[in-house]
Amino acid sequence: MFVALTGCGFPELARLSGDATSGGDDALVVTASPAVFDLYAGAALDTLITVTNTGGTTSGVPLIAVTGLTLGTMTFTSSTCTTGLAPGSSCTATGHLAATRNGTVDFQVTATASPGGTGMAELRVTAPCRATCGGNFTTSCCASSLVEGNATGATLAGTSFYRDHDVAADNRHPNMSYPATVSDIRIDRYEVTVARFRAFVNAGLGTQMRPPTPGAGARTLNGMANQGGWDPSFNTSLMANTTELRAALKCHTTSQTWTDSVVGNGADEDRPINCITWHEAAAFCVWDGGFLPTEAEWNYAAAGGSQQRAYPWSPSSSPGELTIDCSYANYHINNPGPCRTAPTRVGSVSPKGDGRWGQSDLAGNVAELVLDHSTLYTTTSCNNCANLTAGGDRVVRGGAFDDTAVLQRGAARGAVPSPSRYYFLGVRCARTP
Repeated sequence: MFVALTGCGFPELARLSGDATSGGDDALVVTASPAVFDLYAGAALDTLITVTNTGGTTSGVPLIAVTGLTLGTMTFTSSTCTTGLAPGSSCTATGHLAATRNGTVDFQVTATASPGGTGMAELRVTAPCRATCGGNFTTSCCASSLVEGNATGATLAGTSFYRDHDVAADNRHPNMSYPATVSDIRIDRYEVTVARFRAFVNAGLGTQMRPPTPGAGARTLNGMANQGGWDPSFNTSLMANTTELRAALKCHTTSQTWTDSVVGNGADEDRPINCITWHEAAAFCVWDGGFLPTEAEWNYAAAGGSQQRAYPWSPSSSPGELTIDCSYANYHINNPGPCRTAPTRVGSVSPKGDGRWGQSDLAGNVAELVLDHSTLYTTTSCNNCANLTAGGDRVVRGGAFDDTAVLQRGAARGAVPSPSRYYFLGVRCARTP
């Protein structure tokens, strides 16, 4: 059975018809009808699950279960599978499928009985993201692109990179004391949009009632496995429930991007979510199948790696070039004034304002939270490093719409207290390559 889920939080498309059957050597056979859905994240549809005993003896009571469904949930109701099945007889249950996020995953519906064995239907759920981002508003808002790392085994292994350094002639960021190597990594092309975050909120996630699982988002950092994942001690820093989270996202009357429902034609759904805390940003990224980038990874992407660009869009042929205006970034120009008075649709300056590997808005729109705690660099070397030592502040990278040009430089650093939320602050997720 193939199940397709398309979109993020918008009206359902027409339901398609079809059936799926999967059996095997066991006596039980599982079918599902309809087998193909078009479904937006946050919506739900039903499929009829039928279990048939194709054997020659009466089976036990079939137990129906689902495994591997990581993009949503399926619950079973109205089941007639309450007694054993005589040879040739069937029972049914309604499978209620709810999409919670975008992506593609294979999963299974099984029916197991003793005697009778196990029947299994293979399903696939596909939930594409809104394709309304970028300069012409036709690119998937969830797109990511490979950042070619310089660590051993990475695409650009052996090339140099220095944290907080660029080659601009104004000598604002001359320090070359902190080299770093990072592995290949995928970083989202766009900042997390309101629409993407809405699916997360509508699923009831990112609260004390439904926090991430312990260790979610962990990976190899600082030479050790299983680092940087969700710590259960973070749970108390989340809002108590979804109602409180919705209220907290409205942190600034003129610049907040969250609304409790979709407004007008939905264009504002493609603005970056702001007014989120570090813990909410981390919770979203692990739910979305990724994690927060480290400060080194973010800085490497914005600098174009060894090119050490002044701005993400500074050309490869002249990486120290300091050209900036409203066609490159949504930021604050001293004269005549700001490009915008609030965050605008993500990727609006693409491709002109994109970095070397296609990420947009690495400067401007909203500043972006990263994984690290904020301190002075404590070592002169860094191999897939992150500052995971507990501290009060978290690092922020990339200037916001109300920051001036000097804060849009890829080498500029900032920090905010991790429990706080601000109208100028958002997030971009990263993923394994």
